[in-house]
Amino acid sequence: MRHVIALDVGGTGMKAALVGASGELLHQARRATGRERGPDAVVDTVLGFAAELRAYGERHLGEPAAAAGVAVPGIVDAGRGLAVYAANLGWSDVPMRKLLGERLHGVPVALGHDVRTGGLAEGRIGAGRGTDRFLFVALGTGIAGAIGIDGTVEAGAHGFAGEIGHIVVRPGGLPVRAGSTAAWSGTPPPRRSARPGHRPPGTRTRTRRAARRPWSRATSAPYGSGAGPWTRSPTGWSPRSPSWTRAP
Repeated sequence: MRHVIALDVGGTGMKAALVGASGELLHQARRATGRERGPDAVVDTVLGFAAELRAYGERHLGEPAAAAGVAVPGIVDAGRGLAVYAANLGWSDVPMRKLLGERLHGVPVALGHDVRTGGLAEGRIGAGRGTDRFLFVALGTGIAGAIGIDGTVEAGAHGFAGEIGHIVVRPGGLPVRAGSTAAWSGTPPPRRSARPGHRPPGTRTRTRRAARRPWSRATSAPYGSGAGPWTRSPTGWSPRSPSWTRAP
């Protein structure tokens, strides 16, 4: 049966479906994003989840997906297929469309911003249907909006339209992980203890546990930094072997 893959990557979890040619829902699945394991692991999880969906379609629907639509948070360059930056996932400049196309064995992939794609769907088949102006606001791990105008979603001059999560709500407030000061989308970093030499609860346990692991990954740098399993070259992106080092 002809179908497509729909995959939504969130800051905490991923939701996916296989959808038939007439819009019927054929299969649904969820996975944890696993952002606590770092950006490299998140990308691997996304790719693995997409591969599972393709395999399910082959087994149960008789053929692989005809195409895949993948929505990710943060700043997205849909034209180049890049996940440019996501504060809540820690990645930067991930060639997501290329990586997904390779993992899905050539299935055409469309990459989009999670909230703007949600807004587009809401405008076409949801509450915004039949209107020429609407605002779609998504509340999840972060907060963002999509501005619907005449059947399309406005991305803005630089692709940031609707990123209301970066609005400062308390001038001079605590910095947040989203990169702003007291913004809607983000949580304050942990405060340092006022007592010299004090360790937060659990620190000693984690330190001892780490000491028992003789080997550790040499880097947990984000994609695009040149230190992850993919590295940028003048001709594009190429895989590199992970390096391992003896833990001190």
